[in-house]
Amino acid sequence: MNTKNTGITCAVLGTTFLLAGFAEMLAFAGAVTSEAPALSGDFFTGFVLLTIGAVFLTGVPKARKGESRSVAYLYSGLLLGLGLLAVGAFYTLADFVGTAVVEGQPWSPRVPLYLLLGVVSGLIYIPVRKGVREWTG
Repeated sequence: MNTKNTGITCAVLGTTFLLAGFAEMLAFAGAVTSEAPALSGDFFTGFVLLTIGAVFLTGVPKARKGESRSVAYLYSGLLLGLGLLAVGAFYTLADFVGTAVVEGQPWSPRVPLYLLLGVVSGLIYIPVRKGVREWTG
């Protein structure tokens, strides 16, 4: 993966994660309704999304300079996104067990925005990992 592709990918993902983080913060503050299906309204989720977005965006200037280390920021951000996916999947599973199994109530899945961003991170991680392997020889 060349640094131009790394920079573009970091910029797009960084902006997406930052916007999602700001939306979560606004939902927490009550400026946006947290009943929207994609927002959890959790402060810490917003903080994590902002942090992951900052990691991605830190790689953009390094990629513009042509530094090969810029791929590390893309790789790190994707791994953090995968961690967010894992946490979100466990949270969804726990919600299912608590609602459907323990309480015996009907369960309706709610797919939050951070879970979708984790899936996107996973889908992008696969070709990036292959590119990193080729780049490192």
